[in-house]
Amino acid sequence: MMRLRFGFALLLSLMLLSACVKNEIVLDEYPVNHIVLLWLKDDVSTSLREDIFKKTTALSEIPGVANLRIGKVISSDRKIVDDSFDFGISMNFRSVDEMNTYLQHPQHVGFVNQYIKPNIKKIKVYDF
Repeated sequence: MMRLRFGFALLLSLMLLSACVKNEIVLDEYPVNHIVLLWLKDDVSTSLREDIFKKTTALSEIPGVANLRIGKVISSDRKIVDDSFDFGISMNFRSVDEMNTYLQHPQHVGFVNQYIKPNIKKIKVYDF
C-alpha cells in the first residue's frame, strides 16, 4: 500500500512539474504578442470577407512569425465581452525586433494596402 501511495505521489509530482515546464517554455519562447481586431465596412461582400480571412493566413509565411491564429468574432451576451468586431488576428514573435521587421515586410505592407485599408471602418492593435 505504501508503494502504491509513493508511486501515485511521484506520478502526480511529475505531471505537475511537466505542466509548469511546458508553460514556461511557451512564455519564454514567444514573449511578444500582436493582436489585431478588425471591423469591416458594411458594404464588404460576404465573398470578399471570406477572401480577406483566407488571405490573412499567408501572413504566417513572413519570417519572424512564430505562430498565427485568425478567427471570426464569437457573439456573446456577456457585457464584458466586446463582440462588435468582425475578426481577429493573433500573432506571436520571439522579440520586438522580429515584430517590427514583420510590420515592414513587403508581403505584410502589400496585404494591408490591398485588403485591409480599403475595406475596414476600424482597426485596433494590441502589442504586449
